Amino acid sequence: ADAPLTREDEEWIAALADRYDIDRTNMDELINRVDVVPPSLAVAQAAEESGWGTSRFAVEANAVFGQWTFRKGSGVVPERRDKGKRHEVRSFEGLRHSVAAYSHNLNIHWAYKKFRRKRHELRTAEETITGQALVETLHKYSERGSKYIKTIVTIMRVNGLGALDDARLQDLDV
Repeated sequence: ADAPLTREDEEWIAALADRYDIDRTNMDELINRVDVVPPSLAVAQAAEESGWGTSRFAVEANAVFGQWTFRKGSGVVPERRDKGKRHEVRSFEGLRHSVAAYSHNLNIHWAYKKFRRKRHELRTAEETITGQALVETLHKYSERGSKYIKTIVTIMRVNGLGALDDARLQDLDV
């Protein structure tokens, strides 16, 4: 039988549910939202979006995923932004913050509902969740649509990034 949750666990779940805009009692949806982003996909998108870490956005603002913001002053204004556009590329305190925001974006934004649905299908079928399996769901990530998807697939293939999807963090007793 499952042990009852501690007060600390309940508070952690409540904070997580708030962060992911989910009813605290809807554990299935919370689990669906708070799930992995395959490393192969994240690395390929970071490489493409940041020019392999060399873009002005990556260097000046730790922005490796090209996430937009419409809050003036909270990012870097693109030099070739179309006339009439107001977006900036969101800036981050550090790379870890950029990665966390990217993951949160994929796990909460309406544009990535297909991503979450496909990931849930893979999880339910006990299949491996890979970048290759999910990349086709990200047409809305870039204005380039299917051309963007082809680029990400190529980056993953040419650089053998699929191997990263089998990687696991290890607890080390220090």
